[in-house]
Amino acid sequence: MRTRRLGDLIPLHSPGMNPIVERSLRRMSDAELMESVFRPTNGDFLTVRPEENQLIDGITRYYEMVRRMQLNPTGVFHADLEIPIQVIPRLPLP
Repeated sequence: MRTRRLGDLIPLHSPGMNPIVERSLRRMSDAELMESVFRPTNGDFLTVRPEENQLIDGITRYYEMVRRMQLNPTGVFHADLEIPIQVIPRLPLP
């Protein structure tokens, strides 16, 4: 498993794409959100392509971590936080 700094990640889309998940994440404690990022029960880690920092999966969790980082700059979420990242290679075009 590789890691990337939270502050280096670039989301593929803007916030608001999944309001149901956003509401669910906002109800989580910091510890629960960390658990969903560091030890997801379904193995659904934040995902990037090789040699890129652009998130292609886990974007809503990313935005929730950034929101909490902005609300509490001295909290557990900060730009230098090393996040476990799943790397998925690009598939060749048919």
